[in-house]
Amino acid sequence: MDLPALGTNPDLDDLMQRARALDIEEHLLDLAMYGFTVVPPEKLAPPALTERLRAAILDVYERRTGHHIEDWRTYDGKIERYQAWGWLLENDAFLEAVHQPAFQCIAQFLTGRSGFLAGASFILKTREQELDLPLHSDSHGVPPPWPSFATYANLSWLLTDYLSREDGPTVLVPGSQRGRMPRGGESQAHTTEHEYIKPVPLEGAAGSLAVWNGSMWHGSVRRTKPGARITLVHVYQRVFMRPVERVKEISPEQLERWPGLPKLLGYERIYPYQEEVTRPHHVDPTIQAGRDQYA
Repeated sequence: MDLPALGTNPDLDDLMQRARALDIEEHLLDLAMYGFTVVPPEKLAPPALTERLRAAILDVYERRTGHHIEDWRTYDGKIERYQAWGWLLENDAFLEAVHQPAFQCIAQFLTGRSGFLAGASFILKTREQELDLPLHSDSHGVPPPWPSFATYANLSWLLTDYLSREDGPTVLVPGSQRGRMPRGGESQAHTTEHEYIKPVPLEGAAGSLAVWNGSMWHGSVRRTKPGARITLVHVYQRVFMRPVERVKEISPEQLERWPGLPKLLGYERIYPYQEEVTRPHHVDPTIQAGRDQYA
């Protein structure tokens, strides 16, 4: 029986049919059951996009800090303090990444078809940063018990290899998105043996997309090999939430090339409410999102 073809759940049917065409159904199952997944490069974008994203990040980093990294493969020094958010419009490679069909399908599976891109950031990491990031959840301000659905999602492009603990990978606790914030010593379960919390390291080749429910407990371990770890992070949220950052300066050229940007960035909502008369076509999707977690 082809359930998505029956038309019983239009929003979910659309997502599942798109996922089937993109060959990412198994990744939606991972997300539903365990809370995270890693989509391999061949299901996402041409290899050249990974190279362009790396170059774009290093370029913006240099413009914002004045610090030039000659070769990310061998660089082993300090990472200067930088403005972490507000990257999306700095290079068309970033916009190309968020318009990849598999990226958008998997983000909407977690936060609904009305979900929007709430912010874009990046992480540069070398072994100079001797830090194990404690386990935590990014569900800030959401009291327990957490809802069964994701209120937001983390979608991270792995622009360098995450193949071993030496790479300084993110670690995650499968199933933890169904609970609460870590307490006490639970936050160190990835660096010391713990009775019931079993974090696993994220593994994926450069060009992969790591995705997890925003409530999932995660942290990272320090990098112990030369070279920089480079990650492009996107946060997707449900339509009722406030964005992490507010993108304001979309150029006419960018809007012409990417006409879906206003919807992607959450501009097409009924809130704030003073403008509802001028955009009635935005009312129904927001109302429908309160009826179906996939809407």
